[in-house]
Amino acid sequence: MHNHFQKVFAMKIATALLIFAIIINCSLQQETVAPGEENIETTTTEPNEEEGDEELQSNDPNSVAFYLYPSVENTSYHEEIRIGETDSLLESSYSPQKTPIFLIHGFVNNYTCKFSQRVKNAFLEAGKGEQYNIIVVDWGALSTPKNQTNLGLTPLNDLAKNPFYQAAVRNVPKVGRRIAEFIEFLINETYLDNPSSVYLAGFSLGAQVAGSAGYEVKQNMSDPIGRITGLDPAGPLYQSQTNNALKLESSDASFVDIISNGGGPNQNDCVDVTNDGWVTSNVAGVCAHNRCWVYYIKSITNDIYGCKCFATPDYICKATCSNKVLFGYPTPPTARGTYYVEVTGKE
Repeated sequence: MHNHFQKVFAMKIATALLIFAIIINCSLQQETVAPGEENIETTTTEPNEEEGDEELQSNDPNSVAFYLYPSVENTSYHEEIRIGETDSLLESSYSPQKTPIFLIHGFVNNYTCKFSQRVKNAFLEAGKGEQYNIIVVDWGALSTPKNQTNLGLTPLNDLAKNPFYQAAVRNVPKVGRRIAEFIEFLINETYLDNPSSVYLAGFSLGAQVAGSAGYEVKQNMSDPIGRITGLDPAGPLYQSQTNNALKLESSDASFVDIISNGGGPNQNDCVDVTNDGWVTSNVAGVCAHNRCWVYYIKSITNDIYGCKCFATPDYICKATCSNKVLFGYPTPPTARGTYYVEVTGKE
């Protein structure tokens, strides 16, 4: 048995493990997060209340745009639906018979970023356009400096002290509220019965936007959002945040699942196996910030299973795999516990 564990341990040279847990009633406290393509260290510094606001492209929630992508034949084709403009909805390809899924990008990105476009394409190419109204949210103007040259002059290795990031964080509730207003617009126009069929998937700071949208819906409508998937939710300025309206929480939707690049099942206060709640998945080692949505894409067309584990080291968990559950997009809302998913370093 000892030799077996040694052999399994040696295999870790070429692989990393993704940790997958379902938990409830705890604050999201990620330890690593980054904008765009970078990995950035986090702190718990509180945001400056003014610096950087005037340097963003916009602080107006009316600048948030919603683009519907209906075509698998032409995945770049999109239609803008504008809140309050009924004609933009009537003339669009939006189908009341389909579930709306919203893809929400992060800091210094927009609707053309890799996350939004590749996840959208993956859904379309997998035939999910028959099931979903795929909507890409663009809040880039509220998360991006007017002059991106200035971004390079600010601390990117400590986002909590970055004035542009601080300003973008202050805009998160505005964007979340705008998404809630869009959902309400669909309901008022009888294109959506209730929020319980809505699916929000956000990357990095976009995951916190999704949580804010879920909170707004819960406060103002009869039903909560059906599902929120947070792909490596932003950590800086959120780790010490106590206002549930400002961050992604397990109560923001009927089912909340998280995929993060943390290091293990005991990395924070959120690991707590219970009977109801949300999913947390942590991508460690070779898997950096963007690998979270890369593996989420893989789960759209491939069955990826997690092994239920209660202890580390990882190689012991891997060798004693039991109670498998599907990871990522197809994770069932009934799944509970802590899981590990093996991922290769080459992908």
